[in-house]
Amino acid sequence: MGKDVLIRYAFDDSGRVVNVREVVKGKAYFCPECGERLKFRHGEVRRHHFAHINGGHCTNESTLHAIFKIKAAELFECLLVEGKGFSLSWTCPDCGLRFKGGDLLLSVASVKVEHDLGPCRPDVALLDKEGNPVVAFEVVVTHSPEEQAVSYYKENGIVMVTVDLDRDESLDLNDIDAVIAERSKVFLCCNRVCAGYNTKNTYKSLVKESCVCPQCNRNYEVVVVLHKTPLGAWAFPDLTTEEMTTAEGLFDGNVSLIERKRKLAGRDIVTKRTRCACFPVKKVPTPVRRRPSDPVVNYRGRHMKLSTLKKKYID
Repeated sequence: MGKDVLIRYAFDDSGRVVNVREVVKGKAYFCPECGERLKFRHGEVRRHHFAHINGGHCTNESTLHAIFKIKAAELFECLLVEGKGFSLSWTCPDCGLRFKGGDLLLSVASVKVEHDLGPCRPDVALLDKEGNPVVAFEVVVTHSPEEQAVSYYKENGIVMVTVDLDRDESLDLNDIDAVIAERSKVFLCCNRVCAGYNTKNTYKSLVKESCVCPQCNRNYEVVVVLHKTPLGAWAFPDLTTEEMTTAEGLFDGNVSLIERKRKLAGRDIVTKRTRCACFPVKKVPTPVRRRPSDPVVNYRGRHMKLSTLKKKYID
């Protein structure tokens, strides 16, 4: 019997998730997938695990999927009823850009478990008011989501979130919100040169904002690119040449433009930014080599300062 066949999690009679290390003698435990009664085996040869009393084909991987689907759906439905969101921060797996303050339930109106999308069936799907999926959760235990599912999510603008449950026996599945926050990988990025950037779920617009110049303390305006996604909106100050041309009509004449060179996703790019007109253009001064006021000279094979030479031998 393989390691991923030995069931290590079960439900007790109150619906709480129980690890094999938390078993209490005399209590009843049930399979999270099929609901049948389980017995606790604690022999000396095999690892401690649960097993079906009447036999069954459920595995540890299938029970982890079942527990996550039940617990995650309960959590999201409860938050939607209370009118709350679910804050999530993540790092883009393709370019490494960090996103903070995203809300998984920002565009969500309902939750579906094993929602049939045709080519794929996500473990948990978050739907908008029209019933269209905006976020799809895929549990990862031993293998990643199938390529067919990944392609379908990308082509239809669905944000895929994978949750790595692996084989960690210390995993507390009762605290499902912490599991999602710590073990989720979100495939959503607002970096326009990133391979994960998807125009199907990211919409950009130019927004004018007011700022205070730290040098002259007067107000001036900047134009940023606002990327709107199902999980929130993020603004970036760098504009392409085309966007800069469009943005020029939003200025009132008290700003100037500068070019900015930087590396983005391993590429050298040139973008334009706005700044207050009082900022001086920084110029790198040309170094000037000056003759030292007291040079070192060679006198009869000895090196000494000119002032010392004058004192000893000339004066």
